[in-house]
Amino acid sequence: MAYLCLTAVEGNVATPLLLGRRLELNTVAVFLTVVLWGWLWGIPGALVAVPFLVIFKVIADNVEGMEIVGNFLGAADTPVQNDDTVVETTGSDEDDGPGPSTSAPSVL
Repeated sequence: MAYLCLTAVEGNVATPLLLGRRLELNTVAVFLTVVLWGWLWGIPGALVAVPFLVIFKVIADNVEGMEIVGNFLGAADTPVQNDDTVVETTGSDEDDGPGPSTSAPSVL
């Protein structure tokens, strides 16, 4: 009985608290993956769908050129960081006319 209680606490409290903050997946991608693998393989496919998706996301996050797929599979509120993005700062709402801008672009 004690083993059952400890396993239930570990599976429902400890593991989600530890892993839930680290690995976030897109809810729609998880749903579509479970439906696809469930359709292909039935119940065993539905059970292995999320682990396959997690493995694919980890690979996509670590392989150059697949970062877009990894960002898509991540949660929606995960900030996307791109080192090549240049954003101009806004100095004023008025247009000073033709000529060079007085505000320097900043790199994120």
